[in-house]
Formats: sequence, structure tokens, C-alpha cells
Amino acid sequence: MFLEWLDPPYDAGHWIPDMFEWSGCTSSLDSSQKPTRKSVRILWEQLYDCDPDVVLIGCCGFDLKRNMMDSIQAMDKLKPLRAFREGRIYAAD
Repeated sequence: MFLEWLDPPYDAGHWIPDMFEWSGCTSSLDSSQKPTRKSVRILWEQLYDCDPDVVLIGCCGFDLKRNMMDSIQAMDKLKPLRAFREGRIYAAD
């Protein structure tokens, strides 16, 4: 799961799904939850339901330092995720 915004959460779109496919990854959201390649707002409950293996946080327009700070501030929302419990949440630039 690549989140390009945290409050509210947005699943990344545009060219990011292509990058995921090229790397051999699959989306945590199925096509009924995300019927478009555009970035879409999702509910935290949807994120909890799909419980991704890995979460990348790269909020649009922010640098790595800001994305790290925002990830820390969102920790309570991220804690229920398997990716959090297994130490696989990463901030990106």
C-alpha cells in the first residue's frame, strides 16, 4: 500500500500503480475498492480490512523528513496494521 496522504488517507494513483506492477507487487485494494488508476480517498477501516504487508508513506509534495514526521504523528492510526506490527512501514520522498 502506498499512501500519498494520511489525513484523510489516500491510496496512491496515477503512475504509482504501474510502478507497483513493474516491481511484481499487487495492490492491497481490489478493483471494487479502487475502480480507477487515480489517487482515491480511502477509509481507515478499508486499510485495516485489507491489512497490507507493507505500507509506504509518501505524502504528495513533502520531502522525506516531513513524511517521517507525519508517519510518526499517524502512529495510532497505523498501529492496527500487520505492516506496523512487523516493522514494514516506510516513509518515502
